[in-house]
Formats: sequence, structure tokens, C-alpha cells
Amino acid sequence: MFIKFKNFLLSNLLLSQTLFFSIFAILGLTYKGSGESSLYSQYLVLSSFFIYILFFREILIKRVINVPIILVLGFSIFLIFFILFAPSHNFVKSQTNLFFVLSLPSAFVGYIMARTKQLLFLKKSFIFLSLIVFVAVLRILPKLFSSSVIDLMDVFGGGQYQAFSYFCAFSFLTIFHQLINKSYSKNIIFLFYVVVILVLFLGVFLSGGRGGLLVVLLGTITLTVKKKGFLKFVKYSLFLSVFLYLFYLFSSESNFLFSDRFVESFERLFSFLSSDGIDMDGSSNRDQFYGTALSMIKKNLIIGYGFFGLVSSLGDYYPHNIFLEVFLQGGLLFFIFFIFFGFSFFYKLSKLIKLKKDEDFILIPTVYSLTILMFSSSYLIEPFFWFSFTYVFSYPYNLLRK
Repeated sequence: MFIKFKNFLLSNLLLSQTLFFSIFAILGLTYKGSGESSLYSQYLVLSSFFIYILFFREILIKRVINVPIILVLGFSIFLIFFILFAPSHNFVKSQTNLFFVLSLPSAFVGYIMARTKQLLFLKKSFIFLSLIVFVAVLRILPKLFSSSVIDLMDVFGGGQYQAFSYFCAFSFLTIFHQLINKSYSKNIIFLFYVVVILVLFLGVFLSGGRGGLLVVLLGTITLTVKKKGFLKFVKYSLFLSVFLYLFYLFSSESNFLFSDRFVESFERLFSFLSSDGIDMDGSSNRDQFYGTALSMIKKNLIIGYGFFGLVSSLGDYYPHNIFLEVFLQGGLLFFIFFIFFGFSFFYKLSKLIKLKKDEDFILIPTVYSLTILMFSSSYLIEPFFWFSFTYVFSYPYNLLRK
């Protein structure tokens, strides 16, 4: 009984953000933010509190702590040092709170689940969450069809359109993994999963969130190549590309129900593409974020600016790219250190899924988090990044067959 409750707490922490807004969406409610209610903050704090207890219980009972956790704890202490000298700013406060309430506990979850080999329970939790998101998308479909993309800032229980896009994309990858691995016993379940995945993709599409679309595309590529091989991926991708293009032409040249809405979403999702290639004008100012980062890197190439070292001059700025963020924070030295661990991570990940095929489920949070960190979020506040890191590095490889 305790093990099931423990696994529930571990999964809940990782899925807390998606779960909270999905339930609000299903109930037809809108969370207005901390200005009106602290419910969301209280839920996250309580979820992380249990994880801290479970982690220190694990350490005290087994009296074993591995290198990845030592590095994570060392990083946390290092971060605290910079926080003490950082200027008083809402950006510093929000980043710090999210790191210690979501990211650090997620690293502990990865450590515990790897050592106890409970990824199967987490897989079931992901599927359950995906079905909740599916129901939530069905609940808000009328609003999605009747509203313009620019009016969807709080469509998903209070979560703005980009978060909604990512929630749907993550759930899409989870169900897609089920389909291509034939993790079902009856054809009726297969048909149900097909319906679920189509609705989830519709959520990504209608949200207009380019980040969610990239998660779907890169995640689908990774899982398909891993399971079916490169040639089948090419065949599937060509078919899908032709289908989407024909659908766009049909929508733009006809007046069927919601055709204008489909065209609007399509144009926003692919606004960064033009006849000349990548059009940065359609990338939500990513060119400005990247340009600022590169300019600042040149001024302090070797050691960077530290955590929150640019708050005084740039405010709540982060470059929306993990490599640029690492370079800004620690310069060339931190960047080399980060690249070394990146190669080590992918080496261990490939070894894990090669020797234990059912562990390929870890690809979902890995691809999801890395895609987000390449184009949107900060690694300090991305829980699946920290979970994936400690899970892969903490797995007991000595128990796998050689």
C-alpha cells in the first residue's frame, strides 16, 4: 500500500502543472492566478513537500547517495549563493521558487524511480494524465473553434495557449508511444487511442502554439525512428506532409465549417517558414532574444555573468535556448562542462534503451523537455529536464545484462 501511495506522490509532482489546469478546464473553471487565489502555489508546494520527505527518507534508509544527486545538490547550493547576492526582482523570485518547488524535487523523483525501477507506474500515470487532457480538450472544443488564436490566453483552465499546446503535445507523445509499441490488448482500445491522439493533435493545432507542434514533430520522429526505422519514418512523414498541405489548400479555398479557423491556426503554426526558408519575423521575437544573448556572450566569453547576473540590466530576460543560457550564466567553462554531461547523458540513455527496451518510455520526457529548452523555457524551471537527467544517470546499469 505504501509503495503505491509513494509512486502516486512521485508521479503527481511531475504531472502537477498539467493535472491542475486540465481539471480546471474539465470543470469549466478558470484559474485567475496568484493575484486572486494561491491554490496553485499551495498545490505545488504541498506536492514538493512530500517529495523532499520521500527523498531524505530514501537517503536515510539506504544510506547511499550517488554522483548525479551530489551534483544536483551542489548545483542547488551554488544557485543559492547567487540568489543571496542577486537584486530584488520578481524574475529572481519566480525562477527560484519554481526551481526548488518543481525542478529540484523532480530530480529527486528521477533518482528514486531509477533506483526502485518504477518507470512502469510512471508510464501508467502518463497515460492516465493523457486521457484527462483528452477529456479537457473535448470540454473546451467549442471555445477553441469559436475563438481566434490571439484570444486563447486563458482557454485551458487559466493556462495560456502555449501551456495548453505543450500539455496536448506531451499527451500526444504518450499515446503515440502506446500505439507504435502495440501496448493494447484489443482492437477497440486501438481505435480509442487513435481517437484520443487525433483530438490531442487537434488541441495542438487549434492552440496555435508552435512549441507544442515542434514537440509533436520531434517526438514523433524520435519514437518512429526508434521503433520502425528511418525508411518508415520517411514514408510516414511524406504522407503526413502531403495530407497537411492538401488540407490547408482545401481549407483556404473552401467555405466549410470552421475553415477560416483552421487556416488561421495553420498560418500561425508555420509563420516561421517562408519561401526563403526560416523567417525569424514569425518566431515571436526569438531573433531578438538570440541576438541579445550573443551580444552579451561576446562581452564576457570565459566566465559569463552567473545566475541572475543580467537582471539589473535586462530584467526578466532569458534567451529561450538552453545552450545560450548556459553560456550566459557560466561562459565557455560552464558550456564545456555542460556539453560533456550532455554526451554522457545520451551515451547512457542509448545504452539503457538498447539493453532494456521497455525503458524507451524515458524518451518522452527527454525529447519533450529538450525541445522546450531549445526554443522556449529555461532549464532552471523545466522539471522533466531534471527528472530525465537523474533518472538516466541513477539507473543501476550494473544489473543490466552486458
